[in-house]
Amino acid sequence: MRGTGKPLDLQKLAGKVVILDFFDTYCGTCIQSMPKLQKLQDKLKDKVLIISVTWQDKATIDKFFAGNSYLKENKVNLPVIYADVYLKQRFPHLGVPHVVFLYKGGVKAITSSKLVTEENILELYKKELIDLPLKDDFGKGDLIGRNKEETGPVKYGVWIAGYQNGAPFESLKIKKTA
Repeated sequence: MRGTGKPLDLQKLAGKVVILDFFDTYCGTCIQSMPKLQKLQDKLKDKVLIISVTWQDKATIDKFFAGNSYLKENKVNLPVIYADVYLKQRFPHLGVPHVVFLYKGGVKAITSSKLVTEENILELYKKELIDLPLKDDFGKGDLIGRNKEETGPVKYGVWIAGYQNGAPFESLKIKKTA
């Protein structure tokens, strides 16, 4: 794991909100959000642990962080689980960014990276429950047992494009459709 260089024991993190931020090195939205995530980690370090997760190998990740001036300028050094197979099997997705909120041994939300905010982290930390829109790449329903037939279809989209330092960039805007 990049960052601390130490193995991670999720059992020891029962008192913290753990956010798994699935990303790829070619995802502009993922890269753009990393400084925001680092600032949240630094500010709320006693309440949260944000972990970036990727399927890409260690050499690719090391090269990516070593060569990315945007992340260096913003002092991004979040822990990264690389060459992941285990977590993606448990939290399957088709596109990134893909975010999972864990707290006190349970999955509390699977959602968009835009919803990783100080307010949402603190709400989950205090109430042990949070109601965020589900990022559902497979159209199966939501985390509390409702399915799309009961609540109507919720449509989300994910677009992945290459990232280039210095190129103008705007995140994909998501709108709920009827």
